[in-house]
Amino acid sequence: MKRNNIMIMFFCFSTLILYGCWDSRDIEDLSIPIVGGYDLKGKDETVYLPELAISGVFPIFDPDAVSSATVGTIYSSTIGESRTERALKTPQSLLYGMLQAAVYGEDLAKMGFSNYFDILLRNPQVRLNIYVAVAEGKVKDLFENKITNYSNTGKYIVDLLKNAPEDSLIPNVTLHELAVSLYCKEINVVIPVLEPIDNGIAIVGLGILKEDQLIAKTNLDEGHVLSFLRGEKVKGYLPFYGENHEAGSIRIMHHSRKVKVKRKEDRYIFNIDIRIKGSIVEFFQKEPLGKNHSEVEKIEHSIKKDLQKKCDTLINKMQTQYKVDCIDITRFAAAKWRKEIESYTEENFIKNAIINVNVDVDIESFGGLE
Repeated sequence: MKRNNIMIMFFCFSTLILYGCWDSRDIEDLSIPIVGGYDLKGKDETVYLPELAISGVFPIFDPDAVSSATVGTIYSSTIGESRTERALKTPQSLLYGMLQAAVYGEDLAKMGFSNYFDILLRNPQVRLNIYVAVAEGKVKDLFENKITNYSNTGKYIVDLLKNAPEDSLIPNVTLHELAVSLYCKEINVVIPVLEPIDNGIAIVGLGILKEDQLIAKTNLDEGHVLSFLRGEKVKGYLPFYGENHEAGSIRIMHHSRKVKVKRKEDRYIFNIDIRIKGSIVEFFQKEPLGKNHSEVEKIEHSIKKDLQKKCDTLINKMQTQYKVDCIDITRFAAAKWRKEIESYTEENFIKNAIINVNVDVDIESFGGLE
């Protein structure tokens, strides 16, 4: 009986191994794009389907290869057509399940790029948590930028977007979050903007979207303020400059946003409370902080005053220039008065809203010599 059980187990184990072999494919037969890029080849807006430049960063697994990755670009009017073109020129099949990021060129993003990630949403191999970004200029230039001391450009971009919320006060956005924002009128996302630099690639700000179109870009300072106003889960370092020539940086480990909304006739009034908690990580002054709590309170006040001013400036810019809800507050009003809000255009709603912001800064530790 015992011997029969052993034989059955051996048979099942062998079957599983053989089944895996029948269904497997050698890695040499596969082409694995880490990052996909989508550009407009030209700027002819009269064409219904403008020609695209579709690029990808593909790792090379040959140990004798000069480079660890290659950048391939194909030109076509649709992404599906580009895959046919590629199959005619390359013997390897694409493995879409390993795609980790999609980057869209600035011109394409300004035109509206929802049609160009539709194919990703329809492919069950593509994960919905891949990162999405916009390139300053052309994606192809971004991909072909030379980076030393890193395995390849694609991995560099993925790691840059993945780790941004931990240290840069800049959020990332996934394909799923972007798709949800297009189908839910009350939800808005912002998107990281990438730019090639000497021996690298940098996040240089956040893209403001109106539906699926890029309408504006912030710089990094505005991007940090926008993250606070949106309640994004980001961490990082924030410099401060006091009135008595003291200066330094705080490490923000936690911040929260609370939004309250009330209605007065046809006006919607939003009260946003932002609370920031952090620690002083560097301080420039002749006298050390030690246990001088009054000096710490002055620093808290200085940071609060600076952020308050920047928040008010950005909100004014949102209401007069962007004219879209880039701080993601409309959904709080929609939860109470959805039918009433549906009669507004997004531009009129956000333009006529009254938005008050209160910033509170709490320095939990400040170290220093006593």
